[in-house]
Amino acid sequence: MTPAVLLLRRTFGTLVLLSVAAGVTTGFVSARKNPGVDVALTLTVPLPTRQAPQRDRSGGNVGETTFEALQSAELFAETLSGWLSSPDFVAAVYQRAGLKFPRATVRRLSRAFTAVKRGGPVADVHFHAPSAADGQALARAVITEIQERTTAFNAAAEDLTFRVTASDPLVAPVLVSPLLRGVVAGIVALVIGINLVLLNDFLRSPPDASAGGTTAS
Repeated sequence: MTPAVLLLRRTFGTLVLLSVAAGVTTGFVSARKNPGVDVALTLTVPLPTRQAPQRDRSGGNVGETTFEALQSAELFAETLSGWLSSPDFVAAVYQRAGLKFPRATVRRLSRAFTAVKRGGPVADVHFHAPSAADGQALARAVITEIQERTTAFNAAAEDLTFRVTASDPLVAPVLVSPLLRGVVAGIVALVIGINLVLLNDFLRSPPDASAGGTTAS
């Protein structure tokens, strides 16, 4: 078995050239590839309104407290998060936006739109889009689809009416550093190359006869 220092001294130049080639290739591909944009918007559920006041047994009106109304709004915000993670919601949004439906599994489709519920009846929505124009179109489609489903929900409800307000979508380009990716790829390629050289030398070395041999008496 060749000593590791001597073996690496013989092959280090070749390994460095290969790692540099891997880094340059990775950086070049990263620079030419469109990273897309990230889109964020905030959905807020104001306190719901009651269509008809409830009456107690004596005939008087039973008013809903602010705390109960806030609880109802928070629960409806949870409903919005459930809609956003539904594959049929994703399909409806892409169809409404007039964009090509992405090829993905059902599990990945359920993560196309990420809804993070904050304190109170507020949900932050995040998703990725190929371009700023597509991001704006998808954001408008999300808002419209949410509002239409809210209208249908209110029609089926007995007494409460919910509304959903949406912030202006924030569209930010995904920042990718081709240089950093190239450096990381080069380092990884160098480490893998060194390990492969050592492994190849180990596998090609003949077994040590003195290690498992027996001594004659």
